Amino acid sequence: MRMVLLILFACAAIHPLQAAQGGPDAFGYRWIDSDEPAGPVYSWTEIRGLGTSPGAADDKSWLVALPQSFRFYGQIYDSVYICTNGFASFTSPDSTPLCPDITLPNPVPPNAALAPFWNDMDLGAAEKGQLYFYNDASSRRFIMEWDSAIRWGGSNRYSFQLVLCYDDSSVAFNYRTAGPGWQTDNNTGIGIEDQAGGAGLQISQSLLKDNYAVKFCNPPDSHDVRAAAEQPDWYVEPGSPAACRLRATNAGLFEESFPVQCFVYHNAALIFSDTVAVNALAPGGSVSLTFDPWTAGTSGEQYVVKLCCAMDNDGNRANDTVSAVTVSFPYRNKLNCPWRTSPIAIDGVLSNGEWPDTVKIDVTDILGRNLQTPPAGSAFLYAVNDSSALYLAVDVPWDASLESGDALYLFVDDDGDGAWAGDNSEGRYILQWSGAADSLTFTTLPAVINSGTSGIARAVGIASGHAQYEMSIPFGGGTGSDIRNGPGGIAKIHLSWQDGADKNIYAWWPQDMELPQDEDPAHYGRLVLADASGVAEQLQGTVLSPGIFRLWNSPNPFAVQTRISYQLPASGQVELGIYNVAGQLVKTLIAGFQPPGKHSATWNSAGVFAAGVYFYRLKFNGREQIGKMLLIK
Repeated sequence: MRMVLLILFACAAIHPLQAAQGGPDAFGYRWIDSDEPAGPVYSWTEIRGLGTSPGAADDKSWLVALPQSFRFYGQIYDSVYICTNGFASFTSPDSTPLCPDITLPNPVPPNAALAPFWNDMDLGAAEKGQLYFYNDASSRRFIMEWDSAIRWGGSNRYSFQLVLCYDDSSVAFNYRTAGPGWQTDNNTGIGIEDQAGGAGLQISQSLLKDNYAVKFCNPPDSHDVRAAAEQPDWYVEPGSPAACRLRATNAGLFEESFPVQCFVYHNAALIFSDTVAVNALAPGGSVSLTFDPWTAGTSGEQYVVKLCCAMDNDGNRANDTVSAVTVSFPYRNKLNCPWRTSPIAIDGVLSNGEWPDTVKIDVTDILGRNLQTPPAGSAFLYAVNDSSALYLAVDVPWDASLESGDALYLFVDDDGDGAWAGDNSEGRYILQWSGAADSLTFTTLPAVINSGTSGIARAVGIASGHAQYEMSIPFGGGTGSDIRNGPGGIAKIHLSWQDGADKNIYAWWPQDMELPQDEDPAHYGRLVLADASGVAEQLQGTVLSPGIFRLWNSPNPFAVQTRISYQLPASGQVELGIYNVAGQLVKTLIAGFQPPGKHSATWNSAGVFAAGVYFYRLKFNGREQIGKMLLIK
């Protein structure tokens, strides 16, 4: 490693400023930090796992395209060089570490620079820290992060971010942690400068600390309107009308009237356009405008939507236009299971007519969570239930043969409350092909404990170029791998399917879940289990097996009353009670002797009980089961 003696732009080591705000510089930029009442609120969005890492390197810059133009010192930029050494530049690929005792600004390249922590950082190996970048489309920000980066020759680790805010063309530096502290020297540069190195701002190193933020703001334009996309979402319903919506904001100093425009492109060809007028929008005001609808095509078609504020005298063209990508896709984040009315053979082959009553949904990873986007129809999910079990099938027409490592990952939050249970009863199933046979494992979450899978029927097969997976998972207690829910209940699930050969993900549901959320049930899709109401339990294959001790309720959640059902394996003394979250008995439903078989009791909460979580407990011959339900009002 070397320190190149090249005069670069600046650090604030020579004349440290203790103020928590400063400027303006020659262009008009000012800065303010999170210690000031009017300053930015420190907020850290972790992009490790969300963002893209260009890889491990030392003294290297990468040119990254921006998803939207950004204005900096009056210039419009569509890309940025991100350097391992703690800075970025809009104009220069220079990746040299900062020289000692250089002030900001400085005309020697790199210019048009933004330096949250410019130093001789060493990211030559993954264990020395990582560099990431991520487009936060929902918040209209572009985030660059140096994660646990070390300085060359040292051991301190620094985590900081550089954030470009599209709406107001501001720049933010976020400082999360440094261990054992924010040790700086005269080789550290903190600040910004323009494209010529003639105007800029420097920040004192002594201000740095954990959970700290600095914001650089450019002077407001007299005439400035900006656009933000409110619709479409990431998907539009195939063959159905879709409306685009834009929010226009007057960020200037004068009342403005102007047109807003919508353009929809498919395969680079314009297929739709519309214009709406905005009249007399006051400074600081905003208005939401909906364009005429357009009709999406068949499933899997991708569209680029451009929305713009077309004001002739706008002083800031960078925030006039926004682009969004949407795809025609039959997205569902809730799956309603029908009741099983015919036998299902768990043999790894989806025979004709075997799943006639099931819901079939497309679970293709249409958003390309692992950077490869398979076409719509690459994976389908089937689900059905009866009193005893949940039956699932996944059909992957993408895969023409079984390879070792072809794996279905199924995460189940049994009670659908969006959190893992504390008793290791919920978690992840992995059904995979191991070369000559299938294998199934169940791992509890969040505690990673491998549990037994007895009672779960499963099979993996290949038929006519389709990899096919089938499972039946029992309801009730017994083992941790059982689903502790039942007919009429609501569970939450997430599934993915990965090809063993190319390691790509072809199934991912719900599709709008981010990769790091795969073990967070708060983001899972809802699985609504069919209720047996009105269905004869004596239908073929639906009779509850004798000797089973099982408990469930329906509906769940419920507004007024719910039916609690249970099966007893033998005669005995039964107690069925309702408890609040403090563990207090609030209602006794059953207390007495009952014969074996199926029983039920109705709990009516009208006028007495507050909304919230309740538990129902069944005691029988020294055994017990507990269920959770949600009362909503």
